[in-house]
Order: sequence, then C-alpha cells, then structure tokens
Amino acid sequence: MKPVMLRFFCHFSILCLTVIFTGCGDSGPGVELKNASKEEARDIQATEPLSLKIEEFTGNHTKIVWAKYVGSKGDVFANGNQLELWGIDTRDDKGAHKIIEAKGNYSRPLISPDGKAIIFSSKNMTRVKEGGKEVKHFEPYIYRVDWEGTKIEKLGPGYASDVWADPNTGVYWVYRTDILPTDRSAMRGAKLDRFKLYDQDDIEVVWDKTEIGPDNIQLSRDGKRASALFPWPHAGVLDIDKNEQWKNQHGCWPSLAPDDSYVAWVFDGAHKNLHFFTDRTKKTWIVPVNGGPNIKGNEVYHPRWSNHVRFFAMSGPYIGKTIGSGVGHVNIYLGNFSKCLDNVDHWLQITDDGQDDYYPDLWVASGDGASVSDPSLVDAADDEDDLKLWPRGGNERLLFLWENGKKENKAANERRCSVDARDQARFGPNFEMLADGGYFEADKESGEILSRHGVKKARTTIELIATANDADQRGTVFSHDQFQIQQRGDEWVFVSAEPKLIGISLGKVEVGKPTHLAASFEKAQGWKAFEDGKEIQTDGDGPAPDMKASRSGMTFGSGWSGSIEGIAIYADNLKKEEVEGNLDYFERNIAKRKAIPRIKIRAKLIEATPARSLEDLDTYQRGLLGYYYEVEEVIEGALDAKEVIVIHFTTMDRTPLTGFPRRPGQSYELILEPKALHPELTSEREWNDIFAPDINVIYFDVATPQP
Repeated sequence: MKPVMLRFFCHFSILCLTVIFTGCGDSGPGVELKNASKEEARDIQATEPLSLKIEEFTGNHTKIVWAKYVGSKGDVFANGNQLELWGIDTRDDKGAHKIIEAKGNYSRPLISPDGKAIIFSSKNMTRVKEGGKEVKHFEPYIYRVDWEGTKIEKLGPGYASDVWADPNTGVYWVYRTDILPTDRSAMRGAKLDRFKLYDQDDIEVVWDKTEIGPDNIQLSRDGKRASALFPWPHAGVLDIDKNEQWKNQHGCWPSLAPDDSYVAWVFDGAHKNLHFFTDRTKKTWIVPVNGGPNIKGNEVYHPRWSNHVRFFAMSGPYIGKTIGSGVGHVNIYLGNFSKCLDNVDHWLQITDDGQDDYYPDLWVASGDGASVSDPSLVDAADDEDDLKLWPRGGNERLLFLWENGKKENKAANERRCSVDARDQARFGPNFEMLADGGYFEADKESGEILSRHGVKKARTTIELIATANDADQRGTVFSHDQFQIQQRGDEWVFVSAEPKLIGISLGKVEVGKPTHLAASFEKAQGWKAFEDGKEIQTDGDGPAPDMKASRSGMTFGSGWSGSIEGIAIYADNLKKEEVEGNLDYFERNIAKRKAIPRIKIRAKLIEATPARSLEDLDTYQRGLLGYYYEVEEVIEGALDAKEVIVIHFTTMDRTPLTGFPRRPGQSYELILEPKALHPELTSEREWNDIFAPDINVIYFDVATPQP
C-alpha cells in the first residue's frame, strides 16, 4: 500500500488511546449540555442563501466577522495593512460582505456580547533592525464599528482580546493588552487590563503577574476565569478572582467555554487537534478539527469558541510548508461540537473566494442560554488538595522548583521556574527531563538567586528524583557553582564547595529506578544527606570531593544519561519527616504510571514527509516529521502491522539532526512506542503528510536522537 500524500495527523481511532475518562456513551467525556442546539427552539428567518445555510446550521440569528487578506504573500498573524474587515449578519440579506471599504490592519475582530458592534485592533506594526535581527514593534489601537461600517470610533490604545458582559450589571468590558517588541511570531504583552466599552476612562488592571499572550483571551460567563497564554507556549487558564494561573499544557490558541463550566481547550503543535480540559485539568480529552469539507487532513488555525458552547470558528486549510503559506486556500469554517464535546458532528464552510480569511469570531443569538451542566466538571477539590502535598517545605522557602514540564513550577513570590532543553535533550511522557542526548538549563534568574543565597551564609536543601539509564557512567545530574549531584560509576555522589569542599556518597545506582536524592545544610550541623528518605552518615569517609567542570549557571544532566524530575531547592534545611513526606508524594505518583508498550523493528522507508527548514519552525525549538515504513522484521515486542507511520524528531534545539532526511528504499532499525501515549509531543511542531487510513496506530521514535 502506498499512501496518498495528504497532510494528515491522526484519526479518532488513534486518539481513543488518549481519552482519559468516559461517560458520554462509551467514548466521550461525560459532558451533558442544557439548552443544547438541537433542544433549542430553532429560529430560522434568513433568506439570503449563505445566511440561510448558517441559520440552519446554528438554529438561530448568527453573525460572523473576520479579517480577509487581499495581498499576495499571506499574513496569518494579521500584522500588515493588506487586510479587509468582512462579516455576515444572517438577517440583513447581504451575505458575506466588506464592513469597511478601506484596506488596513483589522486584527482580532470581535463581536460585542449583544451582537450589535464589532471591536477590532490596528497593530500599527513597524520593523526595525536590532542586533542583526528584524524586530517587530507595535503601537496597537482599538476601534469600534457598526455592521454598516458607517460609524467608526476610536476607543483607545491597546490590543483588544475579548469583550465580556458583566451578568450582574450588564456593563460591557473590553479586555486588552499591550504588545511588546519581538523577533518571533508569538506576541507577548506585559499585562492585561480592561475598560468599559462605553466609558474608556474607567480602566482596571486584571493581570500583571506574568507576561501574557494577546490572542485568544476568552472569559467565562461569570468573568471568574479566562483562557490565556502566559506567555506562549504556556497555555492555560487565569483564575481572575484568586489572581492565580495554572497551565494545562504547552500549546497555542487556548479557548474557554462561554458558560461557567470552565471547560477549556489548547490547540496542539500539529495544528490539527483541540486538547480539552476541565477546571484545573482534572479530566482531559482530544478532538480532531482538521476533518472539515475541503480541509483534507491539512493544518488549521485561529480556533475560537463562539458565545455558544456548541459552536466554534476557525480558518484553514494551510497547505504549504508553513502556516503563513498556501495563499488563496484559507477559508472560514464553523464547527458544531457533539453533545459531549468529544467530536465535531457537523461542519460548515463559510468562505471560498481565492483569498485568505483569518481570525474569525462567531456570535449566535441563543448563545447566552447554552451551558455545560455537570457538577463534577467544576469540582477541583482533589486537585487543590494534591497541590499541597509537595513540597512539604512550603513554597515561601523555595529558591527553585521544577516538578515536571506540565506543572506551574512556582517558587517563592509566585516566581515561575523553567528549564530549556539543549542539544538533543527533550521531555518524556511524564513531562520529565530526558538528558540522554543533551542537558537542561534552568532560567537565568533562578541560577542568580541561588548564587546570591550562598550556602555558607544560610540554610539550604536540594532534592530531586533521578533515574539512571546506565549503571556505569560518570556525569552530572545537577550542577551549580556551589554544589552538584553526580553519578560516578554505580554510585550517587553529592559534592559541595561551600562552606568547604566535601563529598558524600548517596548510595548505589539501580538502572531504571527513580531515586529520591536530597542534601540539607545547616551551619551548626553541616550537610545531611538522604537517599530514598534514609539519612546518610556523613562522617568524613565519603568519596573524593571532585567538583567536575560543568557549564555555567544551573544545569541538569550534563554528560549523563537518565531522567530528572521533582527538583526543589530551599532556603532552609528540611527535617527528616519533611524529606520522607516529599518522597511519599513521588512514590505514590510514580506508582500510578502505566508502562508504555515498546517494540523494536527493522523497516524499509517507503515515503517521507518533506523536510522543513529552521524558518518553518518559527518560534518552536524542536520539529518532528512523519515517515511511512514497511515492516521487515520485529526484533522485540509484538506487532502485527505490515506498515507503520512513525513520527521522528528531525530538528532539536533549532539544529537539524544529521540522520535526516532519510532515503526511501533504505532499511532502518527503530525503537517505537505509540505516539498517543506521549502527551509531551502535543506542544512540539509537527508535520505529517502521510495519509494511510488502514493504519490505526501512529508510532513515535523513542531512540536517543543523534546529532
């Protein structure tokens, strides 16, 4: 079988592996809807042909607005001035038409909650050469216009992200950000504030704890939650009442249900699927959105929930090598979610005129009466209690915290800690650091804070979970200029340069066993060390205190093959019972993990997705491509299939891997696991042009990437 070269990520039979919970029939998330579209009184009054199709689709008076690109190169991020503002009001008999005659920058058009006005932003972008890079600068300004395009009003500076109606007062609020200079596509703002749509002088700050992505901020009906990037690629939800945020996963185009269920989604790095989350990520499932008419499995973009929980809008397909290519193919689509929000039951293509259409917003007259109604969806008590279990020492004492790449990882004063993968390092299926191909670098601020703290000046504790791939290696698990955790042969070793040079054996290495390692300093007692909760005697007979040369700053996994997670560095010395409590937290969580089936095969490459350039990566650090193989031999594990689709890392740390592109007709030995069991790949940039409907499992190449 030779697959047809169409861009296709996966179909629902694959995605069933990633559904975490059931309850709506046999495959859905158990979401029940009240006032759902098929249960609503249908109010169809349109007469113009396209408007009639839209009202038959939504069941009611509907409005859509979008930015149409009329240039020749594409402008998917709506930065330039070759755009027109277009819309449809199904009750005015005009069909799809231009709202404002003049071309300009009509970015992120929004429909007011009552449907009567359109709010859009002009980015006023300029490009400036800075340090050898082309940097975009913005001076955004917000406007309001009526549907006739006759009354255009300046509202004030900023970039409008959402318009929300206060259910208690009826006041309309415009939520806006600034846009910081950038040399990448992903935009960032310093803060989120809001002003009254009809009183622009009344301004309130909503969020200023982190930078924030301006696109796809959407509020719940009660105004207590908002979807957000804070900033890209950290996608999740703001709890506006509590002034806190949590990350659902890395991704883009987050969106929030327009009711009070707080159900949210994040768009994945393949630009083909919505990953749904209930409040505080208690439940999650995946919905493909690249199956609409004429999309043919290609990429899509700009997904945005409407004001009705059952409907959303997006743009697509994107057929070229990059999201910005494929001029003339990109149209506006409406999707109708199933009752359980676990599938798109129906599609409607809105535009098809040989020009690109971006940034759709959809308004349905009956939207404010549609809601998700399931008490379990808003009960996050279990998750909140679980958050208190680690670290036992309390966040207020933390200099650095990194549990895994999915968590918020906030130290004292709500400071977010982060790590970046270098060389061929990457994240694992539990979002842990995999350091067999490189190392990880902590954010610069965290390293500087630890240096200023100084071990000899105060109390200090470090703890982490390390899992070695090899019982006979010499490398550094953790490194800072003051102390390190190393593996020397089959022994864990802690070394400190402060207050004096000292080496402590932490016990024997067991390959594949997650081991909790900790060391705690207090001036009067010196260092105490722990291995899996057991205190180590430090009577001076330890190994030679060799501080291996390492990279500057705070790093993890330099010259060492294994995985690392659960790192906490305290400005305090932990008691033995606190160390034991932290160990208990990780033992219970690790025990819940299910083994991922692995196979080893020899296979002949039949077809490959064309290679992408570094420019195609845009803001991403790593890229994956889909390859199609014919199975020649199963070396380990069980596999009945004669052909497989395999997703490979081909670019890492913005550097192409030398083993790619591979040559069709050549045979390769592959170590594979089902891709659906690797959620960490969701946020990576992926291209897969292989369409093979008879193949129902896509695999991921888990071998250590070679430089």
